[in-house]
Amino acid sequence: MRPLLIQLGSEDNAAELLHSSRELRRIDICKGIYINRDLTPAEAEAAYLLRQKRRERHDRLQATTEAVRTGSTTVHPSDNMDRSADSV
Repeated sequence: MRPLLIQLGSEDNAAELLHSSRELRRIDICKGIYINRDLTPAEAEAAYLLRQKRRERHDRLQATTEAVRTGSTTVHPSDNMDRSADSV
């Protein structure tokens, strides 16, 4: 699949299209369609790095949530020592 670059008549039209594109996610036949603004290579790289960080945070949160849910969390002695030192 190739990206399609379109040019709109105004910034307002572009903003409206980008805002409305979220509605596509609700339509089954359009789930694989994404509308994004045109990014420079540097902007695209920065956006990619942010998405990676967001995914990593999400994965860590999911793992922590699962550990708490299943009761498989452990407390390390160093954690208790750190907390007791703070309360003194």
